[in-house]
Amino acid sequence: MPSAYPPRVRLVCMGSDARGLHHANIVGVAHWLTDDRIEIRTEAGQLPGDEFVSWGKILGYDLACEQCRGRFHLEFDHDGWRKRLVAAAAQPGTGYLDISNELK
Repeated sequence: MPSAYPPRVRLVCMGSDARGLHHANIVGVAHWLTDDRIEIRTEAGQLPGDEFVSWGKILGYDLACEQCRGRFHLEFDHDGWRKRLVAAAAQPGTGYLDISNELK
């Protein structure tokens, strides 16, 4: 990761066949505190759901979509989420990561 922090990445839900499809709903916004520390907030800047921290390091978050009522547990060191956020930030002109398929 370069020293200049990447742009924010919006975590977007568009629903599912089981829960009902809907217009894109931003369930969280990832931004970098340092080159290797990512924090997720709501679009309004609040902490979303539960934040999991150990030894001062953010491990993950519980996120929810208000439109389809889907829930999602994002752990940075599980399933490559940190790498997925970095890759989404590197995509020119996008800054979005669709998490619709991850919601339960």
